[in-house]
Amino acid sequence: MLSLYRRKEGQSIIELALLLPILLLVTFFALEISLGAYYKLTLNNMVREVARIVSVSESETPEVTSEKVNAIVQAYSTNGPLILEVDDREKFNLTWEESILDVTYKTITVSATYNGLKLPFIGKMAVKSVLIYPKLYVSPDIWQ
Repeated sequence: MLSLYRRKEGQSIIELALLLPILLLVTFFALEISLGAYYKLTLNNMVREVARIVSVSESETPEVTSEKVNAIVQAYSTNGPLILEVDDREKFNLTWEESILDVTYKTITVSATYNGLKLPFIGKMAVKSVLIYPKLYVSPDIWQ
């Protein structure tokens, strides 16, 4: 009769030891995905705002446009619960270029890459925004 009675005192600790690593992996993976989504959205909003500033600053000098872009980048990098390290050129890169699509339209391409997250599942993030808009001033030569 005593052989039918088994001791089950260690069962719960064994179950915890088997399930705890899986639960921790799922928890940290969800945290990492949410951090990646936050940084991606922040970069996307920053790139969109930079494209807007570059598009409306046709009459300004490139230095003034660069100062405005830097102000936007600094604002987006510090005004949030997490801070983007935008001053480190190895971790953050932002470029923009303007080109004329045809005589009446202009294209602005803004690209940003961020490599500041040192998480196992998330690597370098890249965001690109292309804005096509009519030029503010169209030369009367094209109407001849």
